[in-house]
Amino acid sequence: MPRDRGTNDNKPFICRKKMSLKSSIPVLLALVALGTLSCRKNSGCDYTFASATVSDSEVTALHDSLNAHGILGLTATKPGYFYQLVSNGSAQAANSPCSQLTMTYTAKLLNGGTTVDSSAAGMIPSFNLAALIPGLQQSLQLIQGSGEIIVYLPPALAYGSQPYYDNQGHVLIPANSDLVFDVKVTAVKNP
Repeated sequence: MPRDRGTNDNKPFICRKKMSLKSSIPVLLALVALGTLSCRKNSGCDYTFASATVSDSEVTALHDSLNAHGILGLTATKPGYFYQLVSNGSAQAANSPCSQLTMTYTAKLLNGGTTVDSSAAGMIPSFNLAALIPGLQQSLQLIQGSGEIIVYLPPALAYGSQPYYDNQGHVLIPANSDLVFDVKVTAVKNP
């Protein structure tokens, strides 16, 4: 049955009563607040930081390997990685697992120095911070945009006890490998 537009009974509830300006202000504020909250965009990011435990033996092995390679004067961290701060940077720092970092990088095996990954020449990729391996999640929070850091990671903060394969099925990173990352963060976008 169609509504008769001529009576108050067919109007929406909010329009049935005559409201004074004074009594309508709280209702208007509530509607504005509700509209603002309902229109707020969800960032779509449900990342959290990874937690990884590094054994004392892994930290000792990494430390001994660094000394054997003559790599001295690094800063040691409680999580078990070592780093050299090349440049702190001057732009904003990543403050969330959902921070988007634009960066160039090179990853090498500590023993042998073989490059296992790098940003392609001319390409500057972006990553969500929490999408990276645990050691980079932690260490890249130490620098700001335009900063550079060299990070030495034990296996537990990198790829762990399983080998990492390339697209052709060849072992790219052997199991239990210590890795070196040279990372230059060019920009940080926080949520």
